[in-house]
This record gives sequence, C-alpha cells and structure tokens, in this order.
Amino acid sequence: MSFLLTVCALTSLHAQKIQVVDRDGNAIPYANVMTTDAKLIGTTDLDGVLNSVNGAKSIVITHVAYQSQTVTIPPSSLRGGGEGLRVTLADATFDLPEITVTKKEYTYLQVYYRVVAINKEGVQYYRSGISDNFLNKSSGKQETSKQHIVKSQSTMLKLALNMFVGGKIDNYAKMHTETVEKTLQENFPRQGLRFVASGAGRKNIVDKYGTIGSITDKNGQRRYSFDLHKAALHKMQAEGKTKDLKKAKEAEAKNRNIVSSSYRAYSIDGNGKYNPEDFLMEQHMLSFESENNGQTIIILDYYASDRGYVTKEEMKAIKKRNKAKMSFSYLQNFERSHNIPPLAPEILAKVKALAQ
Repeated sequence: MSFLLTVCALTSLHAQKIQVVDRDGNAIPYANVMTTDAKLIGTTDLDGVLNSVNGAKSIVITHVAYQSQTVTIPPSSLRGGGEGLRVTLADATFDLPEITVTKKEYTYLQVYYRVVAINKEGVQYYRSGISDNFLNKSSGKQETSKQHIVKSQSTMLKLALNMFVGGKIDNYAKMHTETVEKTLQENFPRQGLRFVASGAGRKNIVDKYGTIGSITDKNGQRRYSFDLHKAALHKMQAEGKTKDLKKAKEAEAKNRNIVSSSYRAYSIDGNGKYNPEDFLMEQHMLSFESENNGQTIIILDYYASDRGYVTKEEMKAIKKRNKAKMSFSYLQNFERSHNIPPLAPEILAKVKALAQ
C-alpha cells in the first residue's frame, strides 16, 4: 500500500500551533500528535488544529488514513514566537481485489483489528486480532469468529480495558449493513441532522447546534469523519435530558479536551453507492486529559483484509482454515502480507517491548 506525505512551508500560525490538512487544503481532524518516544501530546480538532506541541522539538503525526511522519518543529516556535507549522498529508490508498457478485448465500468480510492505549508514559495496552464475518444475504443475520492477543503494562489495566473495548470491538468489527446517512439519522433523530454540500464531493454533517462531521466522495472512495462526543452532547440537549447533560459537563471538567471520534472508508461505484463488502477501513478513538494522568488516547483500528461470496460449506472451510494460534509475530506477518498500514515506528517499538 502506497503512502505519500509532504510537509508544507511554514505559515503564519501561532507559536507551537500546528494544522494538519490534506492535499486539497481540507482539515484532517483527529490526527494524533506525540513525541518521538511515543508519548501523547494531543489530538487535532475538527479544524485539524492542535494549539500547542508542549515545547517538543520533534513530533510524530499519525492518522489511520495517512502515513505517520516525524516533523521537526522550527526553532522560532520553540522560542514561543514566529510561525507555526502547517502539515499536508496525502490520502492513503486502501484497495481490495475486485470481486464478481454471485448468488452464493453468504457475503464474507475478514477484518484485521488492533487497539492501542497511549498516555504520557507511552504505550500501555495493545490488542490485535482477526474477525471473520459472514452475512447471510437472505436473512440479514451475521456470524462472526474472532481471535486475538492482548498485552498490557499491568493486569488491572488489561482487565479494565478488555471490559471497556471488548464489546466495542465486537460491534465495530461486524459488517455495516446500512449507509452512514441512515445510521446517523436513526441514532440521532431529534437534533435536526442534515447533510450540507460544502464543495466538490464533500458534505458537512450538521445539526441545529453545529457541525459534527463530514462525508467526502472522491477517487472511488467515501470517507466519513464524525465527532461522537459532540453529537452525544447535542443529542442530550435535543432530547431535553438536562440531568445527563449536566453530568457530562461535570465529567468534562475532570477529563478535559475529550475527543470521541469515528472515521470510516468505503469503495463506491460511479453513483456513490456501496455494499457491506466494500468496507475498507475504520477508526474509533477516545482521547481525554486528566489532572493525574495527563493526556490519554485509546485507538481502535479496523482494516478489511479479505472478502468474497461463499456457500455455507465454504464458510465452514474458511473458519477452519483461519484458526491459528495468535501471537504478536503472527499478527505482524499478517499485516505485512495483507498490506495493512503499520503502526508508526515510534509506537511499534513500544508495542514490541510490551509484547515480549
């Protein structure tokens, strides 16, 4: 899989402030910024901006849909004056082989997933595995078979995060059978959700309280970015749940700079249509800052690694064939053989140490 990244000339942004954009100048929200020893600094907002790199001389910028890159911060920014930095990332290419639609009973989609938790001390938790999904085209029911490994700095953290992310992984690793628009309108029915054209192939996701995401159709792909945290607050407000909203605001006072986001990509046809088997990749991210632990981020990545149409007998054979004893080295080889974007080198080095 081919990745490209170019760092643009300095622009007149504020000191230590960075903005991350794509080739068309569109903001890239939810890009993670960390030190070169994989300690989290922060996450860009919906405008692709992180207001400060906290004096770091070099930073690593990562995003599920772009190549990680180490960037040197100009001395003028480190001195607290002069210009900031604008970084332009080129789109990654997520492709799967073309398949011919057949009358076979099941749609098959294999998903490779990994979870990484990082705080100011570095990588704290890693989980990775493979999910084989089979969708019965006539009944709409899914069958799923999953395998994974888990590594953590502590047993208590492992138990806590397994409980926190386990159910989420089960949901996210399944095939999505409805469009993004339909799913959002069903989940957020009372806040006036609408899709507003904002340029060639791009629509902003807007409710009566503000912008909460975007959908871009370009180069045979649909990419969707959504602020789950902001949408959840807006939903409480729209439904008049003042007590829940008050509790959420109180939680924000303790855990500042909360970001809960979703990013997804599909292959689309000439009419912008897509099917569950056209899924390419997805990321869910939770980031927050607390007084005791500083900034913490939990990243869930998903990548389509195989797909097709199969009979019930073929489904059984695939399940049997794909049973393997999970290990860190096995999953790393799986990434390479299926062209799955690797973790940033700085993060991978910490994960390897954790996995030993």
